[in-house]
Amino acid sequence: MKRTDTQYAMLGFLVHEPMTGYDIKQMISRSTGYFMDPSYGTIYPTLKCLTKDGWIKATKIADDARGKIQYAITTKGRRQFDEWLNAPIPISAIGNEHLIRVFFYRHLPTARRLELLKDGLNRTVLMKHELLQLDEQVGCDMGQYERQTYLFGLSYYDAMASWFQTMIDESIE
Repeated sequence: MKRTDTQYAMLGFLVHEPMTGYDIKQMISRSTGYFMDPSYGTIYPTLKCLTKDGWIKATKIADDARGKIQYAITTKGRRQFDEWLNAPIPISAIGNEHLIRVFFYRHLPTARRLELLKDGLNRTVLMKHELLQLDEQVGCDMGQYERQTYLFGLSYYDAMASWFQTMIDESIE
């Protein structure tokens, strides 16, 4: 079975300390959420799979009436995480869905094309704003590599905004 980055990211969070599924989701929202943000509908089945494979251990929290389960990485899981982490960085083709749509925008009326491009620009600016708020919340707690992925996110949204603006300007001409 092919493993996913979500599985390895969840192992990475559990390296620090045992957490519940809810805790993992909160940690993701405060850290990697701008580039990897799985839903609860992904997190809980992933935890179940990792538990089944022996990569994490699930323990019911005894004093919790709701039946919360806390997950901790196992030695096997840590080995798998370290192996994944030590592998070369995969460099892949750009996979943004918007590019394939824009590729065919010549088939749209100019007014609709401009409307969609402006919407894309506005949503990109909003995403950058949300990322800037993340820095206000946890910026001082970021280590070197967390900070660099954050700065990549800012650069990415700046590049996207510039690209959308260029597309808008060229569509108007």
